[in-house]
Amino acid sequence: VEKETLDEFLVKDTIKRYTGILIEAYKKGNPMLFKGLAAEKEIRKRDIMISSWLSAGEYMDADLQKLNFKEVRITGNTAVATTSEKWTFQYRDVKTEKVVDPQKTIHYEMAYTLVKEDGRWLVSELRIDKERVKK
Repeated sequence: VEKETLDEFLVKDTIKRYTGILIEAYKKGNPMLFKGLAAEKEIRKRDIMISSWLSAGEYMDADLQKLNFKEVRITGNTAVATTSEKWTFQYRDVKTEKVVDPQKTIHYEMAYTLVKEDGRWLVSELRIDKERVKK
């Protein structure tokens, strides 16, 4: 078994923290929670998603059930990590917190691109390679 490098560990740690912040940012409607974990372009994408839900009077209530790292490739100051993830989510009314769209379970195969800026890894792009929804 190959020993994980410090950068591989840091890339994985950044993604784990990013997914945790994703849950909080979606619940609280605050994309600025991604500062220090995501590049500006990625924060803007999350802001657009959160704003569209809030304009409909909803927020996403999500939970990460499982996160497995399949591969981490680092080339210079860029990293690509592929994951297998299982999420549950539902949409709730902002005012009443009542469920407005029933819970779904989704399995994702994801690719995260990260860039190293000022010595720390930032999520710069997410790509869904595969998505399976269970009602």
